[in-house]
Amino acid sequence: MLEVSDLEVRYGAIRAVRGVSLSVAAGELAVLLGANGAGKSSTLKAIAGVLRPASGRITLGGAEVPYGWPERMVRLGAAMVPETRDIFPDLTVAENLKLGAFTRRRDAAGVAEDHARVIDLFPVLGERAGQS
Repeated sequence: MLEVSDLEVRYGAIRAVRGVSLSVAAGELAVLLGANGAGKSSTLKAIAGVLRPASGRITLGGAEVPYGWPERMVRLGAAMVPETRDIFPDLTVAENLKLGAFTRRRDAAGVAEDHARVIDLFPVLGERAGQS
């Protein structure tokens, strides 16, 4: 379970996020909605461990989110996907998808199952697998 309690994120003197609290249970889907500049990306970056919160607490599965170690957050089961289309523009669609499974590289069967499920959900990714 993801727990965020009274999160505050600052950029110097500017407070981008103030008092955000939320809970997301395992298997649950949550969405952050808001106008431009409302703090959605800053909240997600703090959850992902990319930005250090000014205050508040973030835990995933009972473990404190480790600021500055986004790869540890991925191992805990959380990742942030940038909103741009060109994640790694020099790689193919298939190679970009494969990067998403990097921490599970020793579970080839599980990765193959997940890949097939993603292609079933988004067939256009399969059609464009060789495109960069």
